[in-house]
Parts: sequence; structure tokens; C-alpha cells
Amino acid sequence: EAGSDYTTTAGTLVIPAEALSGTVTVPILLDAESESPEQFQLQLTDAGDSAIADDTGICTIQDVYPDYHVAVDGDDDGLGTLADPFATIKHARDTLAGIYADAVEPAGGITVWLRGGRYVLTDSIVFAGDHAGTTTAPITYQAYPGEEVRLTGGTRLQDAWFSLVTNTDPVWSRLDAPAQGQVYQVDLDANGITDFGTLKRRGFGKDTPVSALELIADGEPQQLARWPNPDVFAAIDTVDSATQFTYTGTRPERWTSAEEPWTHGYWYQMWADEHLPIAGIDTTAQTITVGGEHNYGLKAAQPYYVYNLLEEIDTPGEWYLNRGTGVLYYWPTAALDNAELEVSMVETPLIQLTSTSHLRFADLTLECTRGELARIDDGNNNQCQRCTFRNNGTNAAVVSGTANGLNACTISQPGA
Repeated sequence: EAGSDYTTTAGTLVIPAEALSGTVTVPILLDAESESPEQFQLQLTDAGDSAIADDTGICTIQDVYPDYHVAVDGDDDGLGTLADPFATIKHARDTLAGIYADAVEPAGGITVWLRGGRYVLTDSIVFAGDHAGTTTAPITYQAYPGEEVRLTGGTRLQDAWFSLVTNTDPVWSRLDAPAQGQVYQVDLDANGITDFGTLKRRGFGKDTPVSALELIADGEPQQLARWPNPDVFAAIDTVDSATQFTYTGTRPERWTSAEEPWTHGYWYQMWADEHLPIAGIDTTAQTITVGGEHNYGLKAAQPYYVYNLLEEIDTPGEWYLNRGTGVLYYWPTAALDNAELEVSMVETPLIQLTSTSHLRFADLTLECTRGELARIDDGNNNQCQRCTFRNNGTNAAVVSGTANGLNACTISQPGA
């Protein structure tokens, strides 16, 4: 309102011949109350010696606060206040970018308080140079005191989607005897989850690819079904060639219907492991053929295990995904209606900083991606403080630049 929010002003705007724009200064009065953006008209009349026509423009007064708020049930059309929070971190980021671009940031900087809850991300929140704070006015994204904030790249599975595998199901006979009557199935494809990722060769001397879809239950990664079970290995019997070895025992006879078996081993040196696809199993000759040569070849008595097998779900917490049908099989560790189950989906970092500065992230949990959780490339004075990084497919965080880093953070169950 004129007189309370701004001073009515009239004058002459002179735009030099070589210029393409001009500036009009309208005094804005001190406004002590948080209000929605307000608008007023700027009228241009009696334009002379110019191709500019008489017209009316709309100007906006936007309040600037030292604190903004985001909540999972917020609204990006809101004010960003405690009572009227934004819904997304991206909108808060863009709002602050406009404030800093106009050089009206408050002394001491701005804190974006994230209210408690689970923020589901489908891609990276990218912070570039135009999202930076300054030396005297840094920007902080922090969990609201006493509340848990989780940024996740996963999709939650509903317990109603699951059904128990029974003796009428085609896969019943493939289940290990202890697992029969314990394993549940869920059709991911029928519930809108169609990107399963791909199992890839990885290990010593290899690039670190993003992982395939993984299953997390109540904050703990579940075991992709394997033989032998964790902490136990089989051993190569004899070596036939660079890609084939013999085994002992009869367990592989159960895997003749396996869709996509893989193996992980320390094939020649105990410091050089690799994940390899299995190209063939000959139960008569008792040989396993792998789909590629390890850097150092194969050696008798070296340890390995085989995984991604429906037939090897034999303990609670093990699971298997048939990528051809989209059906996931799982022996739950607790009643499904009391469990939080989610599958990793996002392949890029949840937080990506590129050539930016003076940003701080505090007291946040980042989780459930197929790749990294956070990445800081170049820039300076960017920090993650007291954050938790957990349950992801590759490195928890990758940091470069000057005075960037992690401080007092917890890292749990990264994939690399």
C-alpha cells in the first residue's frame, strides 16, 4: 500500500541513446511484519524521443527473512515462514538465489530450517554459483531442532503390495525348504517401479558403477540372496581356464533355473576382488564359467560366493529380484505391516554442489541411492556437519575444492 509499504514517487526517466534500459528508484518503507509478496504499479507516460510506448508495469515487494522453513506438507506458494513453510528445498534454494542476486541478504546470512520428515527426491538438488552464500552471509540448510530430516532417493514399498508365495506359485519348488511359507513376493512393475538397474562388473581395477536396485528395511540394507551365506566362502577346486573353474559339492545343481547368477571372489590375490557374471554352470563336469577374465586370472583354493539367486533365500533378510518379470521376493525380518521397506532408485547425488561457496548442511540424513549421496566439485567453504550418510550404492560423498568437507558426520553402509 502506498504510504505504508513504499513512497509514491514521480520523476523523469532518462535512457541514454546507447543504453537499452534505465533504473527507477522507489523508496521502500520498513515493514516489520511477514507478509505475502506485494505489488504496485509503475506507469510510464509521455515517452519522447524513443520507441518506448506509454505503458504500465507491475513491481513486487518481497520480504527477506534471516530464517526460512521447508516442510514435507508445506507449499511452494507459501511465504517460507515457520507458519507457512515451503514444500521443497529447491524452491528455498531459488528464493535465496534471488535475494543474494539483489544483494539484499541479511547480515550474518540465512538459515533454511527443514522440518522433520522424509523428503523423497527423484533427482539431484544442484547448487551452482548462483546459489552461493558469501563470507559475511553464508547459507545454512539445517534440520529443525529436535526433528529428524531424511533426504531419500528411494521409493517406499507398501505392505499391501506383498503376497505370500504358496505351493500354487510356479517358483515354489525353487525355494529352499526353510524358506517355503516364509517368502513374500511383490510385483514392482505393476506398482509403477520399472527401473531396476543393472548388475555390473566391479571391483579391483574397475570403475565404480552405480549399483542396481537395492532393498532397505527399517534403515538396514537387506542381503541379496547368496551362497554360502555371509561370512562364509566357497573355494575354487581346480582351474580349467582363465574363465572356468571346478567346484565341489552339489549345491549348484539347485541353480539350473537361475535367471542371472553372479559371483564375487578374490580370484587370484586376496587384495584384488571382482564381481563377475556367471556364463554357465555344468553340473556334470562340476564347472562354473564366468563371463569375463579377471585381471590376474584364477587360482585354486581362492574364495568366492555366488549371489542373485532365488534358490538361496534361506534366512530372514534375504531377497531376490527377477528383472524379467519385475517380481521381488523377500523373506522379511519382521511383520511387513510394521516395516519400512524401500528400494533405491536415484542414481545421482542427492546434493550436488558445483563451483559454489559458503553453503552449510547440518544435521541431515541422506540415504538410499544407487550412486553417491553428496558431491562437492570445486568451489570453497562448503561443509556438511553432523550429517548421516547411509545405504547407498557407491561412495557416500566425494569432495574437491578449497576448504570443503565433512565434519563430524556418520557414514554407514556405503557400497564402495
